[in-house]
Amino acid sequence: MRSDHPGAAQVLSLFVIACCGIGCAQQDPQAEPERTAVASPRPETSRATSDVDKGVREPRAIVAPSTTGRPGSVLATPEGHLLVKLARGQYRVLRSDGKKLSPVMHLDAGFDMGVGFTGGFVVTSWVEDPHDPEAEGTYDVLLIDLRGRVHPTSRSPRMQPLRSGDVTFRSTVPDKTFGARDETLAYRPSARRVFRFPTPVRNHLWERDERGWLWSCPNGGSRGTVWWSRDGARSWHRTEYRLGTDRGPSRRWTLDCRAAGGRIAMLGYFDDLPTAFASGPLDGRERLDLPMTPFDERLNSYAADLLPDGRLVFGTRGRGLQVADNLESRTFTFWPGPVRTGACGRSSTKLIWCQGQFMHFSTDGRTWSAIDPT
Repeated sequence: MRSDHPGAAQVLSLFVIACCGIGCAQQDPQAEPERTAVASPRPETSRATSDVDKGVREPRAIVAPSTTGRPGSVLATPEGHLLVKLARGQYRVLRSDGKKLSPVMHLDAGFDMGVGFTGGFVVTSWVEDPHDPEAEGTYDVLLIDLRGRVHPTSRSPRMQPLRSGDVTFRSTVPDKTFGARDETLAYRPSARRVFRFPTPVRNHLWERDERGWLWSCPNGGSRGTVWWSRDGARSWHRTEYRLGTDRGPSRRWTLDCRAAGGRIAMLGYFDDLPTAFASGPLDGRERLDLPMTPFDERLNSYAADLLPDGRLVFGTRGRGLQVADNLESRTFTFWPGPVRTGACGRSSTKLIWCQGQFMHFSTDGRTWSAIDPT
């Protein structure tokens, strides 16, 4: 998560999947759906300003007449269902064993991936006014269910802490200064509602790990603060970190952060050049000294991820991964494998890396399975 300068996500137009009537929602999600597209129903909870009031078109999508492209990015639910984004505005929902739950759907442009949760996926789209192409559009948060159908969501103006079952995701929101920026929002599946949660500082991006902890990546610097909450943003605490580097204290460091297995990893860029990395426990301690390990030619800093236990892995020039030997992630062993590029998604139990036509899965960086999502 690069938080030093939160650039806006790509602005993409979107035709969205249509839904069947209310009766469809109770069918077996693993049954192959009929290849038709009809209007999607509105949830009972209404928006503060409806799409009709704003003149914004209703979500629409069609079944793709043919499948093109390779897997690009992937969202995973805790149960192993996958939303796979393909090229040229196409996507599909399937299980990690390869069972296809929806046909390949075609969108006119695409959407920004959000988060997977029990029952579906949250994504962000850019919706324009069909009656006035010059008018300012709006960012819309949508739900894609396990059969690939799209549902609208409502927005709550009230800031509130998280409950059990809520999920967080990164979304593009309008900004008066930059036009748009990234922000971390929350989604409540039981109400199909998007809302903001209280945070101790502004202009930070927040992540939620598999334990339910919320945490922030620092806005750069060799010294700083990691904010965290383990009670759904009801109370916040801080861990002061210090990077062990011979360059001395400097704001010229920017950081790319990951968290898993109760640990946080910081990939350090000095003057925007990949320089060194560190890993340490994210366990509530007040201070954290992180010795830095320099990048070398074996480790691709732009193809990094964490195993579920918190160990770092890096892509390489060849097929395979450099896998950390222990939780400190300072020494690595090369394990041959089918991939060399980088992660296209992650679940709480597996790495998900894409190479060519296939998605590859591993729990330890050594053994792999693969499926073709098309």
